[in-house]
Amino acid sequence: MHNLPGYANVSFNANAVVIYFIAKPIFIAGAKNMQVITVRRKLFCGLLILIGVLIWIGFHLHPDTETPGSESHKALITSHVTQMPLSTATVAAVVPNIVHYVWIHDQGEPFKFIHWLGFVSAHRRLRPEKILFHCNNEPERKFWWLNITRTYSSVLEIIRIIPPREIYGNEVVREQHQSDIVRLEILAKHGGIYLDLDVLVLQSFYPLRVYNITMGLEYRGDPGRLNNGVILASKSSEFLRMWRQSYSTFRKREWDDHSAIVPYMYYRSHPDLIHVEENSINFPSGKRLDLIYDKMYNHSRNYAIHLWEELHDIDHNPYDIRTMNTTFGKIARSIHYGSEHLLDKADTSGKKPR
Repeated sequence: MHNLPGYANVSFNANAVVIYFIAKPIFIAGAKNMQVITVRRKLFCGLLILIGVLIWIGFHLHPDTETPGSESHKALITSHVTQMPLSTATVAAVVPNIVHYVWIHDQGEPFKFIHWLGFVSAHRRLRPEKILFHCNNEPERKFWWLNITRTYSSVLEIIRIIPPREIYGNEVVREQHQSDIVRLEILAKHGGIYLDLDVLVLQSFYPLRVYNITMGLEYRGDPGRLNNGVILASKSSEFLRMWRQSYSTFRKREWDDHSAIVPYMYYRSHPDLIHVEENSINFPSGKRLDLIYDKMYNHSRNYAIHLWEELHDIDHNPYDIRTMNTTFGKIARSIHYGSEHLLDKADTSGKKPR
């Protein structure tokens, strides 16, 4: 690198060499004839020299010009690139694309239409490598469960489990608490996506699978709650390990202390260990069932909709959803009939599941 006196940090390159060889004859010609040429020719030669100097300066002192491959040019490119938002498509997922369901019921428990909707929506929108159905007893072998076992046999694995009767020496009695514990043990062993069967998946979870663990906020408060109806976790999640260990203080008479309140408290004290979705998984919440079953809610940004089956307690079917002008009706029709539009009750074009 050479510096031109009077101009700091101006580098010579191929352009400078070209300009030099163009301008040199002009300088020489001007010097030899300076004493013999007329005033007009002096002015002409001076003008040519001035033009050559201006061209040289333009190439090397223009503020927007950077020599390709130079450090300053690389820095300029980098400054533009690093300002671009990082797409999750460029980030490797740490949560395996495996869906888990837990079914702890007495023999002969029916597999309902909304369970079928949940299963099919997960298969269709998540495109999982496999779906593991962990159960102590298979659901009653009637239409909706038979349809699942026959249609999705290539990805479905039925895994028999024994519901836990205790954890850390504390007695576990309720089926709901047993299911809470089993889902944590499954995720600690396999990693993946746990879903309640009354959760309808609306779009790909890929942007959430880049985090070690993701849950949805149910509501803030003192205490607030994270809902465990949707959990995406890697096997190595520290949050998952802490959460499971918290069951050392579990008591059989509690309801959602360890399933919802404890993870919320850990989220508040260790926000760096978990990614929480505010409104895209568990909203509308159980406190706003009207937005699901009575009104139309804009769910375009939701990853999923939780149907809160135990709170709603109405068994729907393929026929009543035809004319339901509600959030649930619209989503259920899109899954079952392949169309969100309202249908005539007499329309028999979609009797069978898609």
